[in-house]
Amino acid sequence: MLIDPAGVRGTLGDPGMFRSLHVGIDRYADPGLQWLSGAVRDAEALHALFADTFGTGPALLCDKAATASGIRTALMTLASEAGADDIVVVTFAGAVELLRNRRRAARG
Repeated sequence: MLIDPAGVRGTLGDPGMFRSLHVGIDRYADPGLQWLSGAVRDAEALHALFADTFGTGPALLCDKAATASGIRTALMTLASEAGADDIVVVTFAGAVELLRNRRRAARG
């Protein structure tokens, strides 16, 4: 589906506002997870694309700011600010599969 940016531009609180959260993690605190080299760059590129296209609304969390607590807080803020007619996009660039495999291995 194609979305006309003019239809979702507005100010905070206006119907049809575009809101987004972009998370990118290259450097994990866990020494068991290999560092990545493009996740932060991908999140920054998506953030810039959405900011340039839709204006106000996108948020960006990378590396040290992208903790579980930081992401939860950003998601709660996004949910509390979004209106019924808003368009909300959340992107994550990072080591999802590595984390899944690690959790499976820990459970036995």
